[in-house]
Amino acid sequence: MDNSEKPALRIHMHGDSDLDADLICRARQQAETNRALCSRDLRALACRFVMAQEGERRDIARELHDEIGQALVVMQINLQWMIKMPEAGALTPLLTENLNAVEKMIDQVRDISHNLRPPVLDDLGLESAVHWCTERQATLGGLSVEFHTDSLEARLKTVIETACFRVAQEALSNVVRHAQAKSLVVELCQEEGLLHLRVRDDGGGFDAATARENAVRGASLGLLSMEEWSKLAGGGLEFLSSPGMGAEVHAWFPLTWQVPPTGS
Repeated sequence: MDNSEKPALRIHMHGDSDLDADLICRARQQAETNRALCSRDLRALACRFVMAQEGERRDIARELHDEIGQALVVMQINLQWMIKMPEAGALTPLLTENLNAVEKMIDQVRDISHNLRPPVLDDLGLESAVHWCTERQATLGGLSVEFHTDSLEARLKTVIETACFRVAQEALSNVVRHAQAKSLVVELCQEEGLLHLRVRDDGGGFDAATARENAVRGASLGLLSMEEWSKLAGGGLEFLSSPGMGAEVHAWFPLTWQVPPTGS
């Protein structure tokens, strides 16, 4: 037989396929590790960015309260004094109109300042801040309210307190604006090593899946902002609702405490 007609000689080394599979497995594991590291770094970067924003909001809120707010209070006092003067005479209606305008501005500045960053959150902590926000929104919406909380053993990390408060703030605002509810229940409690926030109302409810889809398409940034705040702090969020059955926003966060200052 001519050599050209001989079948080609194939050499198969036992274990080559096992070696390829091992290399592929290692590559996949490395890719997963890299992905996890990138995800962690992105979350840390997002956290620093958001907390820097919160710091700016706190500074603006304090400036509004301490500078503009105080200046308006001085104007209020002066106008009140001028109205009581015997010389006011025909100017009294004009002074009264100006006084009403200044008092309205004081209320607006106070509301803007508190919405930016309520001082109670930094000064007294999460429990007090959520309770304050609950009472404020219930008053605005004419709702009866129940507030239940477990006393926390210490202050939580700032990002967790901020995230939990922002979720509560958005959830309560949504109840007042959209739910047509009569009563409201807010719970802040510890369960199985996590901090749980629940905001329940007896309003008209909504289809949670549809609302989530609409939010993704840009119909409502409120739902997505609550989700992002929860994820940012290492927690989670769920919406429990159906038409005509009220609604509940349930968020949970890790119980991670602030490190006390050295020497305390």
